[in-house]
Amino acid sequence: MILVGGFLSGKDGGYSNAVYEYDFTENRMTTLFKNQEVDITGNESLSVPPGRTGLGAAIYQNTLYIFGGNEGNTKLNDLWKFDLNEKKWSLIKPEGQTFPEVSLFMLTGYI
Repeated sequence: MILVGGFLSGKDGGYSNAVYEYDFTENRMTTLFKNQEVDITGNESLSVPPGRTGLGAAIYQNTLYIFGGNEGNTKLNDLWKFDLNEKKWSLIKPEGQTFPEVSLFMLTGYI
C-alpha cells in the first residue's frame, strides 16, 4: 500500500508531499520520499509537488500518479508522477485543455 500527502499534525504542522510504503506481510512502513516544503507562489519550475490534502492518487506500471487536492485555501490542478523504482517526482504538463482545480474527489484507474 502506498500513502502520499496529508496534513502534518504536531509542532511541525503544514502539508506533506511524503510518500510511504506499507508492507502488509512484514507489518512495516518504509519512507520512499521524505517530506520537502515547497513554496507554491509564482514557482512554475518545481521539482517536487507541493504538499497537499484531498488529492487523487493511482498507481500504474510502478508509477504513482497524483492529481489536485488543496494546500490550505489553494485548490491545486497539477498532475505529478512518482517513479516507485527511482524514487523521483516529475510534473506532467499535458497539451491542450487544462485540468480543473479540484479537491476531495475520487480518482479511479482503469487498465
